[in-house]
Amino acid sequence: MLYRTLQRFPGQVTWRTLELGQEGDLGGLAVEPIPAPGKPPIHLEGSGSSDAGDNIGLLIRDGRTGKRLATVRPPPRSLPP
Repeated sequence: MLYRTLQRFPGQVTWRTLELGQEGDLGGLAVEPIPAPGKPPIHLEGSGSSDAGDNIGLLIRDGRTGKRLATVRPPPRSLPP
């Protein structure tokens, strides 16, 4: 449902795979997914398996200004420098 809402015509949306700990360029923004602490998301509870990518945060850096933003749910105790 969400995908259909975002993509109203062919080519409007581009999906990219992000690897934990590796920065990827998304059109001038560098995005790095990092593992985050916490219990598994509700859709993975009871699956019997866990992965470092079950909970992630994103480190986002503006390639032009160098300014950075981190977003993590729930907030962690510390983030990498």
